[in-house]
Amino acid sequence: MNKILILFFALSFNSCFSQKHIDSGITYTSNLSAFGDLSGLKEKLKDVDIVALGENTHGLGEVFNAKSELVKFLHEELGFNLIVFETGYGDAALAWEKIDAVSAKEFVFSFTSNFYYQSEEITELISYVRSQKQHPLKIQGLDCQPQQDYLAQRMTAIIQP
Repeated sequence: MNKILILFFALSFNSCFSQKHIDSGITYTSNLSAFGDLSGLKEKLKDVDIVALGENTHGLGEVFNAKSELVKFLHEELGFNLIVFETGYGDAALAWEKIDAVSAKEFVFSFTSNFYYQSEEITELISYVRSQKQHPLKIQGLDCQPQQDYLAQRMTAIIQP
């Protein structure tokens, strides 16, 4: 079964499915990357299949950095194997096909036009995803609306002939 990490930036599912708020026990400080001991999350999330990591801004580098560290922890320690970004699912699927053939920065540009994803912190997360050959971590999109012209161009090339 897939364990899914959803990186939400402006989307919420208030009544779509059963939600469970989990007190993480994490002590937050002004240094967002210094979470300290995350081992308490192992027990609290052992039966959880979907984790949504919300954000109060669109593009704050420290928040992306902190989320990237949480994604790594959830992947390595709890077996989460899918990251879902708020971006077009068609764009993300086409971009995924070429994740090993392009740079991390080119990958980000190919799957979204959302400027807040085009950051150093996100490209570092993409580099991490690409390095996970033993225990793959996949990226997909959630939005039905295309984000890039790439999808429209690809569909046009298929349909026109």
